[in-house]
Amino acid sequence: MVENQRRLSYQIPVKRPVAGWVLTAIAIVGFAGWPMPAGLAQSSPRLNAPIPAPPSAPPSSTSPTPAPPTAPAGKSTERVDEIFKLLETGDYAAIGALVKTSFTPDFIAIRGEYDLTSYLADCKRRTGGIRRGKINEQGNDAIGFFQSNLTELWGAVEVSVESNPPYRMSSLQVQRAKSPKSAAALTPASEKARLAQVSNYAAKLAKAEVFSGVIAIARNDRPIFTKAYGMADRSFGTANTVDTRFQVGGIDKSFTAIAIAQLVEAGKLSYDDPLGKFIEYPDRVNAGKIKIKHLLSHTSGLGDYYTSKYGANVRRLKDLQSYLSILDRRPPDFEPGTTLQDSSVGYLLLGRIIELVSGEDYYEYIQHRIFQPAGMQHSFQDFLQRSNPKSAIPYEDYFDKDHFVTNIYGYVSPPPARGAPDSATVSTVEDLVRFVAALRNGKLISPATYQLMTSPKPEIGAKTFGYGFMVNKSLDERDIIGHDGDALGLCAEYDLIRDLKEPYTVVVLSNTSTIGHAVAETIISLYRSVPAQQ
Repeated sequence: MVENQRRLSYQIPVKRPVAGWVLTAIAIVGFAGWPMPAGLAQSSPRLNAPIPAPPSAPPSSTSPTPAPPTAPAGKSTERVDEIFKLLETGDYAAIGALVKTSFTPDFIAIRGEYDLTSYLADCKRRTGGIRRGKINEQGNDAIGFFQSNLTELWGAVEVSVESNPPYRMSSLQVQRAKSPKSAAALTPASEKARLAQVSNYAAKLAKAEVFSGVIAIARNDRPIFTKAYGMADRSFGTANTVDTRFQVGGIDKSFTAIAIAQLVEAGKLSYDDPLGKFIEYPDRVNAGKIKIKHLLSHTSGLGDYYTSKYGANVRRLKDLQSYLSILDRRPPDFEPGTTLQDSSVGYLLLGRIIELVSGEDYYEYIQHRIFQPAGMQHSFQDFLQRSNPKSAIPYEDYFDKDHFVTNIYGYVSPPPARGAPDSATVSTVEDLVRFVAALRNGKLISPATYQLMTSPKPEIGAKTFGYGFMVNKSLDERDIIGHDGDALGLCAEYDLIRDLKEPYTVVVLSNTSTIGHAVAETIISLYRSVPAQQ
């Protein structure tokens, strides 16, 4: 998924790659810096506005069609209250009963009883209980706001109910929401106090066993905080250290995009070049419509390569040609340059274009022309081909009836021999700090290209994405750029705060999913101003 649209609310099961494995999972709630639908603030203008009616039938000479029935007032609020009670209590066993009785059969059939049960259990575990906010209702819909006891961030439960008794839930979304103005916390004035707050916050999440990873913060490219939490290898009791390597997932897209930009600067290709100039995919007509800039900005409509063919061929995926061989050549989901939708296929094709234009192997290009100039000595892209004692093992907890069980991903499904251009790298927090510094200071691309890549592209449907970079990443659309990686067993994020007198870099890497984003968002919230140097 595009990580700026990432970690979506619970609507459908999603296929998520985990270091090369395809697993059916549900987007889980860490109450991190997740973008929310427009209007999803505590005042909830979305619910205060009229709900659009379905398309009307053609005019008839008979009497008008009566309006569809609506549930009595309070019924959707009661269902939000039911979810709130579930998140407040410690009774995991009650979740299964709630799923069976409180959701419509159609919703359960589409979403899956086990997946829905696991999802609610994970929401409960990762919130650590909640403090309630207001509930807004309109007709069959209601939104209830709450604050997580564990992450201290705000979220929202949005439900729709059926119009007739017993008024069961026909949809459920749990997602991030803006904090109410009344909940604004005081920011410590000094740098020392802010960093102490970061340390205590991460330690609390690590103690609750929902965060395991490393954090780095740099001021003007100079590290001022680096600290590790949790275990890199639970079986052998190996703790994470500041040198531990983690899978970075979607952050690879930034590396791939920079490689393309370098080739543009060298005059070897153009952002307006059609895909068909290099690769005739998915067919001649569409390859002529799709441009390099569409691939970079996730506006090509080409979708993902994590299909059944991927699972069937995973053991032989060792280079870009082998990945290309499993593509199904499905046409774009929409007219290129009109909509933002994550496309792992797009970045795979960009990787192949890098090879065709440069004459170099993709992995070698990234190593020699990005990692080495940036001083990223501990980063590489062949992590699946060799074991390394300094690399963290990815873990994920699965819900089983009334408790969670931890799994190591190597036991679930075999990985490919090598990752693809959207998810191939293992790195450290300090290396990613070096990467951001090299990016800002012209070591990888020119200042003009840097500005181009880290600006939104609304003219082609990408209001929150540039060329390989998320832009305006915070909920309040501050000038923060970077990228995330999030899958089962990994959570990675780097952010560059650019709206202060001195820029700050925040890097969080974790070998468990999602909660690392809560850590990053909390750090960013502490840096709305440059702290006093005490």
